[in-house]
Amino acid sequence: MSLYLKLILGLPIPALFQNSPICSCGQQNDCLGSHRIKCRQHAGKAFKPAHEVVVHTLKGELQRTGFRTVVNDNDLKANHSHLTSKKRGDIAIFSNSDFRFYDPISRRPLPDAIANIKMVSLVNSQGTWTPARSRHKDKIENPGLVQQEQIKINKHAAFYSPIGYAFFPFVVSCFGSFGPHAVLCLFSLADLELQQHDSFLARQGLDDEGSFCSFSVSCPLLPSDLSSFGTCSCQGLCYASAWATSSSCS
Repeated sequence: MSLYLKLILGLPIPALFQNSPICSCGQQNDCLGSHRIKCRQHAGKAFKPAHEVVVHTLKGELQRTGFRTVVNDNDLKANHSHLTSKKRGDIAIFSNSDFRFYDPISRRPLPDAIANIKMVSLVNSQGTWTPARSRHKDKIENPGLVQQEQIKINKHAAFYSPIGYAFFPFVVSCFGSFGPHAVLCLFSLADLELQQHDSFLARQGLDDEGSFCSFSVSCPLLPSDLSSFGTCSCQGLCYASAWATSSSCS
């Protein structure tokens, strides 16, 4: 949080241990620290472990709520990659319950999904916090959370849908903020865990009042039986709580 506030407010951050104005990559260091979190030579050493932490944390939450997952890269490459290439996400997810993942491409619920985790810095090496289109390449430099989600959707969703997988991006900034799909996923897992908790209490005869949570939220997950909720015509994510009286679409 301290580093985050200093970067947001433009305050100096602690000097590098070598106390040199020039980074070993050859670029100028700055006292505000913008170069350090975007350095092509060194930033990746921090982003890769952070990426793996998010992957394994999300895997643990999915498994805790009853989903089967695959995160081994060799297995993903061999069995859960694009048909036309070996491009792949980070987690293959398989539902062992009546919950399904909404696929915006086929517009139907699917039992299996692929999640792709992406870490973003939100600030470039010049200290600019706003995204910009590259002058040399047809791409957005320093994309924000929502833009990075769309980049991942464009890269994967249309290739995974034909082989039976829904796809959703899970984008996190190095300052701890989450993209909309990541927030919806976490809401969905929390909602599912509440349902499982209430079901356990009911089986034990400890709760005859039903769930203490009766809201519905827009999430990638939805129950397989949607007959009581009507037909969803939304093009985005849809989730209908198993005990709610209405669904919420976005």
